Amino acid sequence: MTDLYYATKTEQRTPRRFTTGTESAQDYIMNTYTTDPIPDTVFALPDYCKNTCPATTVCGRFQAEKVET
Repeated sequence: MTDLYYATKTEQRTPRRFTTGTESAQDYIMNTYTTDPIPDTVFALPDYCKNTCPATTVCGRFQAEKVET
């Protein structure tokens, strides 16, 4: 299986599409693409998230990082 990455011909090489052979294709929405840093608030857990989640879940990993810092 061959993975293919398509980008614009500009110096920025903005991503256009990523395919994993015939399995799937991910198209990027060009007018929403940015190289700005993602704000930390995007990854903040909501206030109602009080229970401990299993460490193998995404929620559990965020909780573990919050405890470690």
